[in-house]
Amino acid sequence: HIPPEDYLAVSDASLMKLVEDFETVNIVAFSFGTVIGSHLATTMGERVRKLSLVSPGGLASIRIETPPFKKMPGPDAPEAEVREVVRHNLLQQMLKHPESVTDETIDIQLACIERSRFGSYRVSLRDVLVDYLKGLKAPMQVVLGEFDTVIYPDHRQRFEKIREAVPEFREDIIPEAGHWMQYE
Repeated sequence: HIPPEDYLAVSDASLMKLVEDFETVNIVAFSFGTVIGSHLATTMGERVRKLSLVSPGGLASIRIETPPFKKMPGPDAPEAEVREVVRHNLLQQMLKHPESVTDETIDIQLACIERSRFGSYRVSLRDVLVDYLKGLKAPMQVVLGEFDTVIYPDHRQRFEKIREAVPEFREDIIPEAGHWMQYE
């Protein structure tokens, strides 16, 4: 298992290599990626023109409870049982509307689970976002889904926590969307 700090160092190095030929960049990051994007933005300093955080993680100090997830069944479980657990868990954390969870949605999530090589929760459930944002030089936007209730009591509390590091930023709330708003 890679420690979170090492994972961020590897991410920074990889992403810096991708943008080395660009004088400036805009960074858009989602969920656990907002921790990586924020860390990268402060590392890059003046090279970042804008930073957009979509459903940001890394705010553990305002976490209230874990959603009632179902545990994934074992490798020998029937496919229907696995798919039902994935459907349930998507509706607990990622999506607001049951009709958003189609067979294709479940297939995408199963592929993500299968390909995951790092427990993103080890980064996104830490209380690091505010610290990473303190050195930000660029204008910032925070985007939340109207029904994005992932571990946060309400949007105001999330915005207030982020303001500890960045007093002024653009707030956008996407109507009728959950955490995974770009999919919904």
